[in-house]
This record gives sequence, C-alpha cells and structure tokens, in this order.
Amino acid sequence: MAVAFSGERLAVCDTGNNRVLLYRSVQDSSASTVIGQLSPHGCGAGSGPGQLDRPSGVALDGSRLAVCDVGSGRVLVYEDVGRLPAAGATADLVVGAWDGGAGRHLAASFSSLTDVALEGEYLAVLDRGSSRVTLFALSGGSATVALDAAVAGGSWDPTSVSISDGRLAVADSRGQRILVWEQIGSLSAGVRPDRVIELYPVLSPLLPLAKLDGPSDGGGEIYARLAGHELCVVVALPEPLAVRGWFAEGAEVSELEAFALSSLFGLGSGTAAGWCGLPGAPGPGCWLVPDPLNHRVMGYSISPSTAPGPR
Repeated sequence: MAVAFSGERLAVCDTGNNRVLLYRSVQDSSASTVIGQLSPHGCGAGSGPGQLDRPSGVALDGSRLAVCDVGSGRVLVYEDVGRLPAAGATADLVVGAWDGGAGRHLAASFSSLTDVALEGEYLAVLDRGSSRVTLFALSGGSATVALDAAVAGGSWDPTSVSISDGRLAVADSRGQRILVWEQIGSLSAGVRPDRVIELYPVLSPLLPLAKLDGPSDGGGEIYARLAGHELCVVVALPEPLAVRGWFAEGAEVSELEAFALSSLFGLGSGTAAGWCGLPGAPGPGCWLVPDPLNHRVMGYSISPSTAPGPR
C-alpha cells in the first residue's frame, strides 16, 4: 500500500486489489478513477493494457501519475489523470516490460520494483531486488543514470525514492540514513550524495532496548519523502516512528525531530505504517501515512511552528 498527494489530488495504491484509486480531493469519500481494472469494481491481476498486477509504489506530479507495476515488471506513466476514464485507462508511457498497448515504450529490466518518483522530465525508479535506483529523462535529452551500492560506500538497502525541486532523496534502511543529491539534472553513475542524513541519533531515544538494525530484524524499514525544503520520514516498526526536518541553505538539515505516530493517532501496536506523503505547496503540510492493517490512509497536519496534530 502506498499513497501520493499533489495539490488536492490523492492517489492510493491498493496493492491487494491490483489497482490505484484516484481522488480529486482528500475530502472525497469515493474514488473518481480506478486504474488497473477494466471495470470500476474489478480486482483481478493482469499485465495487458489497462491492467495492473500488485502495484507497490505511486507518484504524482501535478496531473501526471507514475505507478510501479511489480507483478508485470514495469512502471506506467499517465500524463493527465484528470482526463482518464472511470476505469480501464491505458498508460501514455511504459518503462520496462511492454504491455502491447499504444503508449510510448522505454526498454528496461527490473528485478523487484519498490517505489517511484516523478518531477518534470525525470522519473526515478527504485528496484530493491537489484539494490538500484535508475533515473530516466523522459524527454530523452540525457542518458539514463543508475545509482547502486557504490554511492553508499558499497552497501545499502534502498527502500524509497523521492524528488522535489530538483533534489533526489533515497532512504537506506540498512544504513539508517537518507542520501540526498542536490542537482538531479547533473547526476551521473557512481556520484556520491551531497548530503547524508543519519537518523539513528534522533530516533534512538524512542527506540526499544534493541537497536534498530533495519529489515534483518523484521522491521525498521525507512521511507522518506521530500516536499521543497521539508523532509518526512516514517520508520515502519511495531510502534511506527516519524522524523520531520527542514533543509537549511547550507550543507546540513536543521530542526530534525522524531516522534511516535501512535502519539498522534492513539492506534497502539497494531498499526502498520509504510509510506508517507507531503504536499508540494509551501506552508503547513499534511502527512499521509497508509495503515494497511486497517485498510485506510491516516493524515495529520504538521508545520515548522507547531507540534504535529490529527487532521
């Protein structure tokens, strides 16, 4: 389950039902568009045009949508979701395994797709199975760039990718850190990040006695989103944690703060937190955190000057 938010538009990746639900507003009670099914009430898996097979990641950039279609080994891009039919929409661009449709095709091979980010001409695809982030220039004006473990000193476990204002961020669960490249347009293969944000020092006061060691412990996976100068991180533990921060003009991140999501919602230890989303607009933000166990998306307001609170 994953979620993306742009302006008033909301996209929810309903993995178990092989679909992505689009809402015109976070206030809407029902989806206006169902992507991945040939009828609004369908839930079957498929790899043909208009179908999805276990979508795992979703990204919005204005009216543009990108979806990780894990079961089909591809990423689908829709140029204008406002014009899509209620169901059965076909992609304008297919990256990876071609679906035989009328959309444009970019050849690529993926092992286990996990997440996707989209901004302007750039599409970033995270293939966790290959421990690789691939950056595609959709205009074709620059070469495809692959970032692998070499950029993290030889070892990493990338679990999420995000782009905002030309800045690329990759969450590394193994290293308990966020890697940030400031200028996505000038990236080349093997280039080390401009910033490395270490999370353990700010998380440690909230952790149980056992140190957070990442997915090898069966938990502790890190998911991060950027929105302008804002950073949003969720750590998926039995008691999920969150970190918020703001990028300063210099080389560091200021005002890094950690807190327990259960303190906001009172959800207890049964909460399964995964992805998080932030709006691109300036001012007070809204974090959206999927709760797959309870089949819902939770949202709360947050701003630099006030404590987090329910929304």
